[in-house]
Parts: sequence; C-alpha cells; structure tokens
Amino acid sequence: MAWFLVKEYRRKRGTNTWHWCQNCPDWPTEDYDHWLGTGRPQDGPLDQVCAQNEKSNSCVFKTMDDVLKKQKKLPGTGRPVSP
Repeated sequence: MAWFLVKEYRRKRGTNTWHWCQNCPDWPTEDYDHWLGTGRPQDGPLDQVCAQNEKSNSCVFKTMDDVLKKQKKLPGTGRPVSP
C-alpha cells in the first residue's frame, strides 16, 4: 500500500455517511469515527456533497503524506521526511 495515497474519512458518531472533503459543510470536527485507507470505507454511504466536490476538483482533503510532512518523520522510523 502506498502510504502517501491514504485518505482520511470521517463520520459523526451515530450516523452512517462518510465524509472526506474538509471543506464539506458536514465534515465532522468532533465526536466522529475515522477511517484511513487507499480505497473507500465499505460500511456506509459516501456523502454526496463530498462526491460532488471531488468530481469538480474542489475537494480539500488530507493524505497520509500531508500528515507525515506535518510530523516531519517517516512512520515507525523517526527519520525525517525528505522535502
């Protein structure tokens, strides 16, 4: 699995719909379940606003690469991430 292609998906606890665009008006910021992967979560529907944002190339999302650059270290190694 290519770690830099991993996306974060979130859903508010008690709901079924997964979101992946941080600019979605329903993007959960607290009390949420999250899923990381190179595919899509299979245990619930995907949000239609996020799908439309993705289709129009306006979806803002974080990949594992973004997370690692912020941490400045490769997972499990403690080595710096190359710029």
